[in-house]
Amino acid sequence: MQELLREAGLFSKSIHDLPPHLLLSGSKVTQAQFLSFYVVFPPLLSPYELIHEDLHLYNLNLSWMAAQVILGDFQDFEKYLGLLERGISINSISRDHSLFPPSLRTVKDLQELCLERKAFAKGTAHTGIEISARKPTRLAMKDLFGTKRLRTDTATPPVNYPDEKVEVEHEATVNSALVIFLREISSLVDNPETEFVFDPMVEKATFSKEASASKEASVSKKASFTAITDGVLRRLDTGEILAIFEVKKRDRSKNGGLIRMQEAAEMACWFKNSYRKTHFLNDHPLIISQDREKIFVSFASYDDRYIEYLQTATVQDPESRYASIQTYGPFNVNVKEDMLSFATLVVTITLAAKKRRA
Repeated sequence: MQELLREAGLFSKSIHDLPPHLLLSGSKVTQAQFLSFYVVFPPLLSPYELIHEDLHLYNLNLSWMAAQVILGDFQDFEKYLGLLERGISINSISRDHSLFPPSLRTVKDLQELCLERKAFAKGTAHTGIEISARKPTRLAMKDLFGTKRLRTDTATPPVNYPDEKVEVEHEATVNSALVIFLREISSLVDNPETEFVFDPMVEKATFSKEASASKEASVSKKASFTAITDGVLRRLDTGEILAIFEVKKRDRSKNGGLIRMQEAAEMACWFKNSYRKTHFLNDHPLIISQDREKIFVSFASYDDRYIEYLQTATVQDPESRYASIQTYGPFNVNVKEDMLSFATLVVTITLAAKKRRA
């Protein structure tokens, strides 16, 4: 990270030092903007590692067995898993079929739509952002994403090309598949204190730096960007956001760096504006993502020094103030074992929220 900051000319500088033209929206993050978030992403871990090794880190081990019991009593979920195990489409069976799950029929249909991929014909125009004509600088993204990537000019957002082979036709399909699954499965918990909703988190983060304009006066340079998510987990009584959702219609393997940059932007906005310390998930803010047919869960780690970095225009040693986002996955919507694990996780999170104390 520090090597990259030096190459970009950002070492010992903070996000408050960036000029306005380098702070774009959360979905079009510039490279300088991303580096100034001071967010790192450790290597991807598997669902097995989350469930069998790391649940205790997020206080989810306390409710896991109770979640298993709740799901075990839900007959429609057993039928849903049976369809996955046998590779049967919901649209190929009648309502009187032994595996037809009435309450999960829409969920299964939407998940199957996430498997119907749209091919891009050769010569089709891309809808990405135009690249600047300026000469690019070469900055390796090695320690941040675990892979080495060439970087373009730090003032230019990376091109957001679609997967040239296949993708879901509309992002709304993926969003619906994720949120409706979350709602259906979490509804199994009696008297829940939270709800999974489509309503986005919309946060505008403003950063400023006092700069001397003359001996007599100073001016405040303000820059800002807005992050908008694809849904949230929120408390029913206060509306407080406990988790955010982000979906994409294409596979993460082709666009992982861009997705992580957007998730870092959303997390930075959340931290700066409205996030409050909580015992829920042992104070690890949560991102639930679905990229085409694959679901990921990500837990952020931070400390007070990182919050101070985002909220204070002048801090000492900004390069030592990091946050990290640990991602687990994928949970494939077409794999029985994955969806059993993910559904159990959703119920566990819903139960954990009931035990939460501010």
